Amino acid sequence: MNASVLGRQLEAQDYAVVTAGDGQQALARVREGDIDLVLLDIMMPELSGYEVLLELKRDEALREIPVIMISGLDELNSVASCIELGAEDYLPKPYKPVLLQARIKSCLEKRELREQEQATYRKLVESQKHLAAELNEAAQYVRSLLPEPLKGEITSEWIFVPSTSLGGDSFGYHWLDQDHLAIYLLDVCGHGVGAALLSISAMNVLRSQALPNVDFRNPGAVLGGLNETFQMERQNNMYFTIW
Repeated sequence: MNASVLGRQLEAQDYAVVTAGDGQQALARVREGDIDLVLLDIMMPELSGYEVLLELKRDEALREIPVIMISGLDELNSVASCIELGAEDYLPKPYKPVLLQARIKSCLEKRELREQEQATYRKLVESQKHLAAELNEAAQYVRSLLPEPLKGEITSEWIFVPSTSLGGDSFGYHWLDQDHLAIYLLDVCGHGVGAALLSISAMNVLRSQALPNVDFRNPGAVLGGLNETFQMERQNNMYFTIW
């Protein structure tokens, strides 16, 4: 009778109501889905409200559903145990309609906020995974620009130790002809994708010797050509130093 009266009151406030005659029925109905909030009496046949609450909180798929316990004044100790177990709130019997409406509205708003937070968190995780994959791909490209170790009369070795973020540090060397070996170390100001892109641009110019009218056997001419080509004003106020 209590459940029937409570159901009619909630339906009058435009809530969709489903009732259960005992604790087992309540668990079965909640597991069917589409339940936004559970009003749970502590005293019920088959399973008590405390036992139903315990089962709900054990189930990963159901534990986020808010639960309001309904109790008599002589059951406050049981209510305290339910709150510790994860119940959202409680209503004393006999309950007042205004208090009932306020508690239900508060619980539903909290649940909606939690769902929004969880959705935002999932999007953030996906975004981080996507960004990490793109950064890894960019790092692999930067690594591919580094020169192969030299063998022969002049030898070289180096080791690549990736950092946690992209940067603008790079180096390279290549033979200009059989008598001239170009070696260069480059450092772009700052860190991040912008620094890496500027570093890659400069490295590609050096590798392809793409400075017009510049003798790459003349370091001063190369540095002057780079200075002219990579003006800060045209590079988002970024610059690099090079040896």
